[in-house]
Amino acid sequence: MRATEVACLAAALAACGRALPDGEPLAASAELAIVAHQDDDLLFMQPDLGDALARRDGVTTVYVTAGNGKKGVAQAEKRYAGLREAYARLAGVDPAAWRCGWIELAGRAAEHCRHAAAGMSLVFLGYPDGGKDGELPDSLLRLWNGAIARADAVARRTATYDRAALIETVAGVIRAVKPRRIRTLEVASTHGRDHSDHMLVGALAVLAAAAADHDAELVAYRGYANDTEPANAAPGPFERSARALRHYAACADGCAPCGEACASLSVQHDAWLQRRYAIGMLRARTGTLQLGARCLAAAAGGGVAFAPCTAAPAWTLAAGALAASTGGCLEVQPSGELRTTACRRAPSQWFALDDEGHVWSGVPPAAEADLSYAHLGCLADAGGRPRVVLCGAVRGAPAWMMLRPLETRAGPAPGGPRVSDLSDLGACEIRDGRLACARAAGGAVEPVDAADAPLAVAASSLVFGDVDGDRRPDACGRTAAGILCATAASGYRAAPWGYAFGGAVERMPGDPAAVALADEDGDGRADLCTLDGSAIACARSLGTGFAPRRRVAQLPEGMAATSLFADGAQLCAADATQIACTRSR
Repeated sequence: MRATEVACLAAALAACGRALPDGEPLAASAELAIVAHQDDDLLFMQPDLGDALARRDGVTTVYVTAGNGKKGVAQAEKRYAGLREAYARLAGVDPAAWRCGWIELAGRAAEHCRHAAAGMSLVFLGYPDGGKDGELPDSLLRLWNGAIARADAVARRTATYDRAALIETVAGVIRAVKPRRIRTLEVASTHGRDHSDHMLVGALAVLAAAAADHDAELVAYRGYANDTEPANAAPGPFERSARALRHYAACADGCAPCGEACASLSVQHDAWLQRRYAIGMLRARTGTLQLGARCLAAAAGGGVAFAPCTAAPAWTLAAGALAASTGGCLEVQPSGELRTTACRRAPSQWFALDDEGHVWSGVPPAAEADLSYAHLGCLADAGGRPRVVLCGAVRGAPAWMMLRPLETRAGPAPGGPRVSDLSDLGACEIRDGRLACARAAGGAVEPVDAADAPLAVAASSLVFGDVDGDRRPDACGRTAAGILCATAASGYRAAPWGYAFGGAVERMPGDPAAVALADEDGDGRADLCTLDGSAIACARSLGTGFAPRRRVAQLPEGMAATSLFADGAQLCAADATQIACTRSR
């Protein structure tokens, strides 16, 4: 009997009611994905999770719902079997080596499948599927809006969840796994129609991260509505992801025997898999918090108000807390009002600033009748006062800017060759559409990119930085179609790198030379920055592409900067007479 047949037989026996043994405890993982359904990670989080598996970083994925639709546990277990096949294919390991059993999370039974050789874990909570619009009786949406108080898991062991228990269960996984990065689904609910379960699980992940008090990077992936955006998947990673998804579908949908692969993907799945649209959240930063023309300020007696930005204090975001330079941390009161109080580790003092400028709160929102596209609190202007209110597509989600201070000095921007100081690449130039570098040893100028993917970018836009976090120099530049990067990890094969600029240079104002790669947010990866009118704007690197662009510093009034460059940890804009540089993160 083939190994895949053994795995499928084991799944079938479980579906017939055979009890699973006690499971292995959760292990530490660099990556933790928190998703709603058993194909969300395969559709919306690739190639990121596949790359993490290839690096053997350790990947744990939590599936909040059973993905059962209107069916029972047998349907859920078909999907579980499909995941074991898909993840084994992604990791290149034996699919028969999974070991599944029951573990306890926050006092409730959950199924845990572990593949020790690949460092993979799959955790199934079994909360009932809610339907695309949250219309099913025990949906997460109905739990959120108070229509139901609790629901029983769709599983072979009893588990009952109210909202607080669900948050604590996921927080418990975060504490046990101690991830460097948490990946989840749509948080803002502002990008068009999506599955109700996707958006509620994104909110759940934010609240669980606040409850766990663990300082992990948080990345949210857009779902259904990403098919209206340009395709941005590279061919090689796409084929790897598609193979895994076809193996999943064979078990889950029956288009081929479990253990084999379906002949093709559905048109919709192919469209989603061609697109990866992610929103990151900042972990650390210092600057003024500006909304429109006003800034957030700490008032007398611990109050919080809007004030002119020239008189507003700087705020420091660190470990989820927003601390004012005048003292104290921002805290949400039960009414949604804000105060500055003594800093302490609590969800009421936890905030996340995403790459689109939303400032999300770690406090679970109060139940209301219609939370379909607004189910998480964010910092907003409520009648002229800063408060935390429900935010989303139907209620709005204001975009703040956290602007770093600038200091100016006399002098024009420095000239000279484009130099990579991260390895032996030395000074480089674009020659005949290819990246050519003078190696430090010998000084010979030689092309370093792959012949089948030349780095044909505007010569003046060539910049260097470590965009993927592997401590090796990568080269990026601008073309008529958008941003190309040639990474050391790819052998300097050029590939599109980032949907942040709409796939067109016209969406990036300024001269091609007005770009820089610098670790603007301090996460170990170089971000792409450019001049945006009277400001410096940066798009954060999330490891396989750039997140949406956001303003990070306002230029001095009247400064007509034409060039931008990195100076160590600083970003500097310059015109013919002066240079303005950022002072801190």
